[in-house]
Amino acid sequence: MNTDSIPLRWPAAWKDPGILSWLQASPVRFSILDAEAKVPPSGVFTVRGPWPGIRLSPAGGDHAVAGPTGEPWVDSNGWRIRAARAVHPEATIWVDSKPQASRSSVEDYVIALADAAAHGGRWIITLDDRLAAGIRSKQADDMAAWKRISDAAGFFAQSKTGGYADDAVIGVLSSFGGPKVGFTDEVLNNLARTKQQYRAMAMGRLSSAAFDGLKGIIYTDASEPPSSVRKQVLEFVNAGGMLITGPAWGSLPKGPAAGTHPRFALRTVGSGSIALATTSFADPYLAPNDAVMLASHRNDIVRFFNGGAITPCLSTSADKRQATLQTVFYSLRPVEDVSVWVKGAWRSARLRTPNQTEPQNVKLEVREGGVEMYLPPIAQYALIELES
Repeated sequence: MNTDSIPLRWPAAWKDPGILSWLQASPVRFSILDAEAKVPPSGVFTVRGPWPGIRLSPAGGDHAVAGPTGEPWVDSNGWRIRAARAVHPEATIWVDSKPQASRSSVEDYVIALADAAAHGGRWIITLDDRLAAGIRSKQADDMAAWKRISDAAGFFAQSKTGGYADDAVIGVLSSFGGPKVGFTDEVLNNLARTKQQYRAMAMGRLSSAAFDGLKGIIYTDASEPPSSVRKQVLEFVNAGGMLITGPAWGSLPKGPAAGTHPRFALRTVGSGSIALATTSFADPYLAPNDAVMLASHRNDIVRFFNGGAITPCLSTSADKRQATLQTVFYSLRPVEDVSVWVKGAWRSARLRTPNQTEPQNVKLEVREGGVEMYLPPIAQYALIELES
């Protein structure tokens, strides 16, 4: 079995073996029974999470829940995938999330596929009972819905986004276990909601490549890191990076004051700096937002304008000559008047979407150490391929 294949949870309503004949025309190459989802095949690690998309108000209708930023509150499994990839870099990551009755349009299914693919995972296609039954009885509308879902799955299976390294400004360093694992999870979650480019860094799997491009690292565990990790992080600081931590880190090198902050004592160490929390380092909303400000927006590598509820994921080839910017748009309707700035001397850009699989050129404008691109109306997902 190719673990990179698109997986499908076999609906209980599908009892006719004839379904297999038309399923063979889809990109699905691995089917699992519901009970089997709990024990993934060899080489696969499964993360379980919510149905991705804009969270709707319990009052019903199409009213969205807003977060502290005032933007719609988005449920995403992206940070879960990144954490799993950090801990299990050799595994294919499958996402187990089931549709919600209030959000089960074809567009919602595309969002689920995109949310996983943009972060390097695969969503286990799971059909709601009504759609599965309609497909079984070959209802025209439901067969058309399946084709759109299948075509989108094929688009993500064929998109050449693998092999590139995730670009990041801020790293989250953790064992991804222990008493503060919930804090770590929410720091990742809220960093994603700030649209910041971030990286999960597992202490047990820490390599020099994990530090590439980072300007700051948040240490989120409850106890001191191992000596080998301390050495690597302090080398990063001495070379110009920033460590953002609470007292759990333990002893820190001395250095002159490097400015003021209402919640951190800042000191210079080598060419970099350390931000040590002076208040409780336990608020999973404040910590990532403070980190974004401490690392400074002047170090941004992606900036969206008028994007709305989105998650952008930038990754670059080893030779730095090519990059991909994958963006999930969680609104069900096309988003208009969107522009995006990407740091770097890029000379060309091409755009692809699940609805527009043939690449179309995007005009670039050189601006402030990068390029700005004005995008056409986009629904659910966009892949921009950049070349220098």
